[in-house]
Order: sequence, then structure tokens, then C-alpha cells
Amino acid sequence: MFSSIRLRVLLALLIMIPLLLFWGFFGIPTDSSPDRAPLPDEVDFFIRDARIQMYGSDGQLQQEITSPLARHLPGLEQTQLTSPVLLQPRADGSLLEITANEAWMLDDETKIELAGDVQVIDNPVQGTPMIMTTSVLALFPPLDFASTEAAVTFTDGQSRTDAVGMQAWFRERRVELLSEVRGIYVKH
Repeated sequence: MFSSIRLRVLLALLIMIPLLLFWGFFGIPTDSSPDRAPLPDEVDFFIRDARIQMYGSDGQLQQEITSPLARHLPGLEQTQLTSPVLLQPRADGSLLEITANEAWMLDDETKIELAGDVQVIDNPVQGTPMIMTTSVLALFPPLDFASTEAAVTFTDGQSRTDAVGMQAWFRERRVELLSEVRGIYVKH
């Protein structure tokens, strides 16, 4: 007769053969739930102590963004940054530094929206830095352009200019103040 080991092997084969035939004809069962779009506030990954560097076609650093927490939101196709610091070195050796409480960067990196205590510091190689403060700012890195419709304040040493709305072309070092412009200028 059959020994107990042979009997167990035969029983195991009898159980496995129908299962293997089913998988062979119908495939391995998979999750049949339809693909769903991610929710707007759904995070698919996050980075602590993020450091994002963007380089130009010449291999030179164009922009560096650091943030204690970066969260990617695929439903909105953007990355949310907490307490971001953006650094943009200039060809003349100066440095543009932009800080805010939070920011949202589009996945294609064409636009960054900054909010909460936004500060733009233009640090020249020589002289005093020019500081701009506002509550919100839209930054377009490929164009080296920024704009806001909110109140802005520019300080340069002891001089101060206030306005509502602003457009800035950083590469050209040109700023247009849109309305309600007032200034106090102190001779150096």
C-alpha cells in the first residue's frame, strides 16, 4: 500500500492541481478595483529636510530650495513646502534669497506660490541689501519673474517704499509698483 508520506504527497498534489489549472486558465487574481484619481489633499510622498537644486543648461546652479518638510500632492500636481528658503545666485556674484511660511511648487517647476511673511532679499556684492516684504508672492523661476497684488514694502537701508501690487523682473533688476505708492527716502 501507500506509505503515509506518499499519501500526503498525493493528497497535496490533488489539492494543488485544480488550483494551478484555474490560475493557468484564468490568471492570478488581482485587485480589480478601478484606478481612482488621487484626492487633492492626498500625499504620495514626503521629504524631511528637503534640498532641491535646479541647474541651467550650462551646468550652473540656478536655484536652490530648502524646506524642513516637502509633501507631494499628486491630485493637485504640486509640492507643498513648509518654511521654504529659495536661493538664486546671480551672474554678478549677488544672491537673491526668498523666504516664506509656506509655498506650493507646481510639478513642472514653472510656478511657486509663496504665502505668509514673504521676504525677498537682494544681497548685492557690495552695499546694503534691498528687502521686499509682502503676504503672498507668485514666483515664475523660468522667467525670473515675480508678482503680487498684495501690499508690498521695500526697504533699502533707512529708505522705505510702500505700494499695493508689484511686478519684478529679477534678471533685469526692474520692479514696477502698481498702485498706492508712497516712499520715504533718506540720503546716504
